[in-house]
Amino acid sequence: MATFRPRGHPQVFFISLPIFQAVLLFISLPDQEYVPNMPIYHIVLFKLKPGVTPGQISEFVTVAKGMVGKVPGLRKLEANTPHISTAHRGQGFNMGIVAILDKGEDIKVYAEHPAHLEVQDIRMKICDDALAYDLEYSE
Repeated sequence: MATFRPRGHPQVFFISLPIFQAVLLFISLPDQEYVPNMPIYHIVLFKLKPGVTPGQISEFVTVAKGMVGKVPGLRKLEANTPHISTAHRGQGFNMGIVAILDKGEDIKVYAEHPAHLEVQDIRMKICDDALAYDLEYSE
């Protein structure tokens, strides 16, 4: 970040264009009232390794769904392949999960829970890549 100080003027900072655009985007977002403890959609997309068997996928789905009732704050979890009508737009991601958590603070609890770590171990064996996205929503 470059700076200069003209005579008699306070210090001025130049920021890069992407940061400036992000600031403008933040400023231009519509006002939304923040509601604490909103539920979370935890969305994860996976790229399966070549040669992964239906049995391995079934094991992953079973163990992942088995986290419900074990992980505090985890309400529900669904796992599946993409819908046939949009699978061609998946950019190589060929399986996904959607987990519903009670509130934002539950993301950390979920991520560190032993049941989730077991799912992570299976994921590492069958997936080349994963993309996670957490989204708050109001009920």
